[in-house]
Amino acid sequence: MAQCARLDTHLASCSPAWDRFSAAIDDVLQRFIPIHPDELWPVVGISGLHIGDVNAGDFAYKLANISWTLVQANFGGVNGGVGAVLSHFKGDDWQKPKNWTSASEEIDSGAFLRYMDLPGGMHYLILHETAHTTYLGLQTNNQQFDNYVQSGGDRDDGAAWAASAQWYYNEQVANAIAKTVAREIGLDILDKPTCGFPDGPGPMARRIVNV
Repeated sequence: MAQCARLDTHLASCSPAWDRFSAAIDDVLQRFIPIHPDELWPVVGISGLHIGDVNAGDFAYKLANISWTLVQANFGGVNGGVGAVLSHFKGDDWQKPKNWTSASEEIDSGAFLRYMDLPGGMHYLILHETAHTTYLGLQTNNQQFDNYVQSGGDRDDGAAWAASAQWYYNEQVANAIAKTVAREIGLDILDKPTCGFPDGPGPMARRIVNV
């Protein structure tokens, strides 16, 4: 069942869309019921090169254990500005994706409503944010952040991280995971998401932006 927090009073106007969003999460979870949890779905880049695999059971488990909160906030200083997902791990060991226990997702209300108005935007938002918490998503984030720091990036400068090639590639892989899952469970999502899709594996994939 979707874990969507009750809206604050000043966000009451978002209530119909928030209810629809919550119901959509439940629908996505229902679509995983007949799928074997060990099923693996290959994630490939535009070039056709294999990036990794998303495990059906892992994706469903992650989605069921994300708490969603709608807020009024500008996340531009820490990432792309839409929201932020914070994963929690056993012993706070974020470098071991298998220690993942849950995640907290905050979404800016303005960005949320814009996605809800886009064809395929609602399901894209659900699948993309969940993609970041999958084993492949966490592994990609860790690898790209390490590459960013090793390339001279400031680990404490969220705006610089969000402007880096490594961050764009991380977002592209999340898009590719979302697209793969959507295809497998029979959903349509944005075909031109911000950051686009990765060419293939690698930390310095070509930057592709939504047009």
